Amino acid sequence: MAEPLLEAVLGHLRLRRIVGLFGPGDRVLDVGCGFNVRALRELAPRIAAGVGIDVKEPSVPLPANVRVYKHDFLDEWNLPAQSFTKILMLASLQYVDRRHAVDFLRKLTRLLEPRGRLIVTVPLPRAKVVLDTLAFRLKLLDESLVGDQKEYYDPVLLNAMATEAGLNPIAARTFQFGMNCLWMAERP
Repeated sequence: MAEPLLEAVLGHLRLRRIVGLFGPGDRVLDVGCGFNVRALRELAPRIAAGVGIDVKEPSVPLPANVRVYKHDFLDEWNLPAQSFTKILMLASLQYVDRRHAVDFLRKLTRLLEPRGRLIVTVPLPRAKVVLDTLAFRLKLLDESLVGDQKEYYDPVLLNAMATEAGLNPIAARTFQFGMNCLWMAERP
């Protein structure tokens, strides 16, 4: 399965934003890792272990310290509580409907060890028109991925949901011309 060039470029730019946040002792869960498992493959040499969750099977060989499970986001995952130092969601939270978002964040909170961090990149509401144009008119992005997006979360909404789910929001920064947000929260 070939990834459209623009998606590969945007994915690389997202990854550059977060790679320095990971270190040798980290046990990382990547929710929505994608069929190419890009983030975990890139992080593998710098982390202790990585686990990916995605609706698609991986299409690439995986490093020895990375494994991937095929699951829907809202499925129950058989993962032990407090088993990750970091949970990563690069451009995937927008596929979780707002009605389920707080419960979903609670599920992630349960998996984080104390002081563990949730690291999210998400398109902001102002990106919808641009993404729709790139996907549906110009055919530069995968139409099904853009069409499946359920919600465009902003930092205010993310902060409120995180607090309700038992997380402490700690940072929010925009990037890619203000169309995306890097947002982080920590389990107390």
